[in-house]
Amino acid sequence: MSGFATLAVTLLAAAPASPVVPLVGEPAAAPAAATVPRAPATAAPRVVVCLPKGSAALEPQVERAFSWATLETLGPDNVARRFPASAASSTVAADEKRLDELLRAAEADFLALKFDGAAARLAECGKIIDGLPPSARHEAAYVRVQLLQGRIAQARGEARASDAFARAGEAAVDVELDEADYPPAVLKAYKAARTAARARPRRSIELASEPAGAEIEVNGQLAGRTPAKIALPQGRCFLQLTRAGSKPHLALCPTDATTVTLEPAGKDGLRDQLRERIASDPAWYLEPLLLDTLAAEENARWVVVLDRDRGRALKALVFSAGEHALKPVEPSRLLDTELERLSAAVRGLVERTQRLEALAFETPAGVPALEARAADPGLASAVAFVRRTGSTDFLRLGLEARGAGRFTVVLPSLLANDSGWDVEYYVEGRDAGGAVACRAGDAAAPLRFRRAATVTISAPERPSRWYLWTALAIAAAGAAAAGVYFATRSNDVSVRLEPP
Repeated sequence: MSGFATLAVTLLAAAPASPVVPLVGEPAAAPAAATVPRAPATAAPRVVVCLPKGSAALEPQVERAFSWATLETLGPDNVARRFPASAASSTVAADEKRLDELLRAAEADFLALKFDGAAARLAECGKIIDGLPPSARHEAAYVRVQLLQGRIAQARGEARASDAFARAGEAAVDVELDEADYPPAVLKAYKAARTAARARPRRSIELASEPAGAEIEVNGQLAGRTPAKIALPQGRCFLQLTRAGSKPHLALCPTDATTVTLEPAGKDGLRDQLRERIASDPAWYLEPLLLDTLAAEENARWVVVLDRDRGRALKALVFSAGEHALKPVEPSRLLDTELERLSAAVRGLVERTQRLEALAFETPAGVPALEARAADPGLASAVAFVRRTGSTDFLRLGLEARGAGRFTVVLPSLLANDSGWDVEYYVEGRDAGGAVACRAGDAAAPLRFRRAATVTISAPERPSRWYLWTALAIAAAGAAAAGVYFATRSNDVSVRLEPP
């Protein structure tokens, strides 16, 4: 036969606790003799405030209102310094500058009656225009080149002057000429050519893009978003498709239905888009991808955008980089003197995302683990500091990221003792730069987890004694037979006497 049955004995702790602890542990006082390390201060959140154009006077007020944050201000007045142009943009800008210089020199040569020199410079201008990306942005220079070529032809008595004026009138955009710079005959010829070009019937095409949702500009004028049916003018016509995160598509207007495949912008392209949008487009902040790029470039968790409405009041929007989304804030419209109210509202949003909860739980292996959950799903990392209750030093444990602001780590067995688990801990959440963004507990008031040990004790195996068990069986059988006898015998008694 087998030995005695296994006996499970549960050792009770002095202060009983549930084996599963689903709540944040209670604060525990540090031992009197312990040297408690000073916890690093929670980093001030980095906030970027974008100012509207011409509002540099607001900057000191914004700095005072947002003194609780690590603040950067950005706007049309300083964005070019913060986001310098990429190499491609710098090349285009250099060509545009060279074009303007050549035009001025050609015009000076013409006034000095140096027609050959002016014509040579204009030919160089034409090469630069042809080499620039097709865009209505350069049409003013194109008009100036054509008009000067016409004036040179007029001065020489050449019939091709009218052709040059007609080309100027067919330009993609209307260029208003300064009457002080051009004689009446030239102004009249240019206006007549422009009127004739605008009188031609427009043509319609279907335009799509991959990905969809790109802004369509025809000759610099917004014409909708892809996919769309658009009307195109006759003559010179330039098409531009722009979408946050994609390279701008610049081309001559197509003649038939077209689908354009947009290429990713890349880091330099996104920085160019940021610079151009912030400098010129009051609705740039409606593009979450550009806001994400701005937050990443500035290493910021929050972007606050201020813009002027038609009544000159400030409109406010708040973007959370951790959630990649615009967050509602009140007041959303405010006066210049109400920045303190806006600051308080933004600070409330920030503090709600700085919450961090830590809890202990059982694993299938029977070893406790810690879990930290952050209100900010974009929290970069979490670190736990754990020690046996009564110890002086904390053990540092890196938590594994589980996504959506959740982190876990299994407690090492060296923290347990014979009576079970009794540990103190605190958890720090870190941002991408390694600064402490949030904390559950701290070194001076750590959280505590207690759990009693469960020990299984088995009786030792004894040698078998068959003869003892056999004797016990015989005795039991005899006792049973006697019982049967006494239970079944008759109750009558008879006595027989024998003679002597």
